[in-house]
Amino acid sequence: FVFVNWRTGDVTSHEGLGTSRDLAVARAAPLLAVYEKGKIATLFDTKSKEVVKRIEMGRFGNRALALSPDGSILATAAEGAPHDTDIHLWSTRTGKRLAALAGHRFYAWSLAFGPDGNTLFSTDGLTLRVWDVTAGKELHRHDAKGYHLCISPDGKLLSSFGSTADVQLWSVADGKLAKTLRTDTGRVA
Repeated sequence: FVFVNWRTGDVTSHEGLGTSRDLAVARAAPLLAVYEKGKIATLFDTKSKEVVKRIEMGRFGNRALALSPDGSILATAAEGAPHDTDIHLWSTRTGKRLAALAGHRFYAWSLAFGPDGNTLFSTDGLTLRVWDVTAGKELHRHDAKGYHLCISPDGKLLSSFGSTADVQLWSVADGKLAKTLRTDTGRVA
């Protein structure tokens, strides 16, 4: 894994982490999470570029991950784990699993925290789910054909996209569809 400071050109390398297909950055904390060899989430301090914690997830992660804005919670989803379609929540301080959010029929492809740090969005490619992390319960569920999620910089909209030519924009405040953007390109990636 390599950190590159695009302003200064400084490069810091961490050997032996393998290839990661997903990473997450905390919005309000200097924390970055990446998968290390599939079953371990490695947390880096983005200022010092040093490893601050390794969380061994066993069968509970290797598909998608997200960090809460303050960096205190890591959300993960597993791929190919037998019958495990849950989203798992981890303490980044202790490395302990806090809870599992159950409800997806298939494993989650993408996860994103809302700006409040208590709302988590997940998609399995067919369904968008909105979760209350503190209560550990589902708030909303919507048909949404998309494999990728992204929160707008102002934290007001969530986009889901990737399996069709449409981009769906969702209100973070109430979880409702705000707008569908139609393209003629076939797929959005």
